[in-house]
Amino acid sequence: MLPILILIVAGIMQLGVLLGGQNALVNGVREAARFGSVLETTSVGDANVHGPAVEAHLRDVLEAGLPGYAAANLTSVTVCYGGYLNPDSTDYSVRLTISAVYSHELFVPIISQILDGIDGTNDSGLTLSASERFRVENLALSSTDLPAPPGHCAP
Repeated sequence: MLPILILIVAGIMQLGVLLGGQNALVNGVREAARFGSVLETTSVGDANVHGPAVEAHLRDVLEAGLPGYAAANLTSVTVCYGGYLNPDSTDYSVRLTISAVYSHELFVPIISQILDGIDGTNDSGLTLSASERFRVENLALSSTDLPAPPGHCAP
């Protein structure tokens, strides 16, 4: 009976850490999108400058807020700017889309054997992902050289 109780408590702890990691990832992506939404972006050149800055801000926020954060586990970050025609208007706006994928480590041995592989890989981690879309707070644009969303993804 005691081993089963210990397994249940360890599983709850592991899932709690994973839930906290997912929450931190979502908050980090949202914070990076807020940061990027106030950077005036009207061209592909602006997107090429602001995209890496937004990604760096995301990494800083995750390092400060994600328990057990390891930069190598942030497997994918995409920052894209796309121009679009506003509905019922002749003005254009810019949309910022940020996506991030993080492989959160599993630390409870028996539980990690059960959970590992749920995401399709056996890497002692569980893949977490988050994505946000924000409108960039530019003045109204009469045109833009940014392609339609998903738009131009910064290098």
